[in-house]
Amino acid sequence: MPPVNLCKVSQDYLQTAGSLAYQLNHSFMMSLENSNWVQEHVWDVSGLDGRIWNGTGSVSAKVGLLSANEYLQYGTVYPGESGLQDHLGNVWTLTPATFIGAELGTINQGLYQVNDYGNLSSAAPRAYIHIRPVIYLRTDLVQAAGSGSDEDP
Repeated sequence: MPPVNLCKVSQDYLQTAGSLAYQLNHSFMMSLENSNWVQEHVWDVSGLDGRIWNGTGSVSAKVGLLSANEYLQYGTVYPGESGLQDHLGNVWTLTPATFIGAELGTINQGLYQVNDYGNLSSAAPRAYIHIRPVIYLRTDLVQAAGSGSDEDP
């Protein structure tokens, strides 16, 4: 598989073969048994400071990655030493970040990642870090059986 540029997130990039956005919304999406359960979602691709990196602050797609803001938000829902009880451990988020380059004073665009300790940090987009696709289920789906409890899901 060719290398992907995680920092280039735009509506056009969803149609660019080889991009992560394309792979998630085509190959990964087609691999789901019930892909018709997944709804289109507007993904926030602006920086934590609201900065717009690629000409847009949001992208509409069915599959994305967790944003840094979502990670911070869910850390309060699922409290634990690392934010989540079972932290994600070294995975990319969808949120752009800046980092200081190898040459003193150069500022580069990267992405936030959740590191092995459950903290957000910025990283160069070429780093080998895992991805965890995120989907939103359609709101009109209904539970056909069970009570939703641990004993009777």
